[in-house]
Amino acid sequence: QTANLSPRHTEDLLRSVFGDVPQLHTVAHKLHAISQGNPRDTLQLAQYLVDKGVARYHSGAWTLPARFDDGDLPASMALALRGQIDAFEPLARSLACVVALAVDRALAFDECATLFADAPAKKVHDRLDELVAGQLLVRDGDHYRVSHSGVHAALQQSLSLEETRKVHRLLAQLFARRRDDELRRALHLFRADEGASTHA
Repeated sequence: QTANLSPRHTEDLLRSVFGDVPQLHTVAHKLHAISQGNPRDTLQLAQYLVDKGVARYHSGAWTLPARFDDGDLPASMALALRGQIDAFEPLARSLACVVALAVDRALAFDECATLFADAPAKKVHDRLDELVAGQLLVRDGDHYRVSHSGVHAALQQSLSLEETRKVHRLLAQLFARRRDDELRRALHLFRADEGASTHA
């Protein structure tokens, strides 16, 4: 696992992104406080500033804010992830949550397509690609899994208890069709009932 950065190294990382511009120290201090020095989260927050128009590129140079207004940055990485998840359309969010709740935390494309048979397979594939591009999922061959534990927790927390149970019931039905997946079917049936309250 990547070691967290010190405040100085966070500033060095952001300098490599924005250049040695005014307010870099202020921005680095703020982002370090939210990301706790995690390099991936620091870069995600930097992208957040760009997407929100808080960091602006003009005439070959970046301009960073001297101060932050409410809404310029999320208060925590958990809130940042929730905002990112909520920005996806319902099918993409549902796919991400199904992958997150799968007991081995990975699903093949054909399994995803089976679960969402009402949608064209191409649409399911496109939404999975969007989730990979958004760094919520990673692709390993034909399988998809959540990119890291923070995303896994945020996806779980985005679901109500009843939604969690519904996802586990869907997964149990999927694995009931496969003779060698009785254990996974049983685990999802359990989590759709007593185990769902723990979001395990």
